[in-house]
Amino acid sequence: MDIKTGKLLWQTEFENSRSNNVPDPIFHNGYLFASSGYGKGSILLKLNVANGRMTPETVWQTEHMDNHHGGVILHEGYFYGAGQNDRGWSCMDFRTGEQTWKEGGKGSITYAEQGSISATRINYSPTILLNHIHKKIKFTHYMKRRTFVKTLPAAAIVAGSTSGFSMKAAVSPGLRTILLPPPEKAGGTSVLEAQQQRKTIRNISSKELPLQVLSSLLWAAFGVNREQASFNKPGRTAPSASNSQEIDLYVALPGGVYLYEAVPHHLAPVVAGDFRGRAGRGRAAEAPVNIFYVADLSRYDLGPDQPDRAIGDPEVQKSYFYTDTGFIAQNVYLFAASQGLAAWFHNCDKENPVREFNLNTGQRILFAQSVGYKA
Repeated sequence: MDIKTGKLLWQTEFENSRSNNVPDPIFHNGYLFASSGYGKGSILLKLNVANGRMTPETVWQTEHMDNHHGGVILHEGYFYGAGQNDRGWSCMDFRTGEQTWKEGGKGSITYAEQGSISATRINYSPTILLNHIHKKIKFTHYMKRRTFVKTLPAAAIVAGSTSGFSMKAAVSPGLRTILLPPPEKAGGTSVLEAQQQRKTIRNISSKELPLQVLSSLLWAAFGVNREQASFNKPGRTAPSASNSQEIDLYVALPGGVYLYEAVPHHLAPVVAGDFRGRAGRGRAAEAPVNIFYVADLSRYDLGPDQPDRAIGDPEVQKSYFYTDTGFIAQNVYLFAASQGLAAWFHNCDKENPVREFNLNTGQRILFAQSVGYKA
């Protein structure tokens, strides 16, 4: 409509089965995005102006992100929001409508550059202060009900189910994301041969591992091996309680520490500097790759849809994250055996990295594992 006269300039059909399009549309650079629940999905229109007339042209339409209510935000070329039938938090490319990631949960989302934001818990889950990094939303801080907080630059507030999201560290300005090549999923020895060769080798060379080997190592450890598994999350190469995926892999390389993100399979920068010595002394401090296993307790879904009613018990959680770490560590051992590498699972500094890796109170450093060529 013309804002001055109220004259209808154009219209297009985009109606769900309940005839109630709740979310506000988003206008950006001549394009209009709209989303609607009950399976309708999302649409991006290009508004063309010619000969004094405006006409909408459909750029793409998808069933993804059928936002029921709670809204959608556009940030740095990506839409973020929750779906109803397409249940879960997700991210879509502005240009193509391609869904770049998806996690469990549902709720409301608001974006703010700077300032104070008041948020209220809904849907039986906490309100979370999030940091947008690398096209994905990361938890950085939990807030109590009706808590006022000072937002971080480029932060977002999500109120709703938190299942599937992860508590990530802030990006270090001195590092860049390491884009890993696709992992090699063929070759090496058989599983039985790898089990025969599996052992702890502490005498590890400081020689750098090729990026391809590092990529395959991290995928074998805890990468994505199927798009859909239980609780509306991708499946991983190691199991976890209720598919909580509560173990993060902080990877210490000579130049810095990175967080392995299984989707989209890359290393997100955490802090610059050589922190391999935090993994241990001697050969451990010189190994080209040291993996710190960090449990994120916020991943345990305590909502009404959680079938494991004991998962909120701290002792039960402890049994889960220690067991789940063991699954991942054994994957690393078997990969190392299949590739003729050395691997060593051991204790580590559990105090200093909390501050250095910018961890929060809901995260626990458990162990470290050194990997490299045999010395």
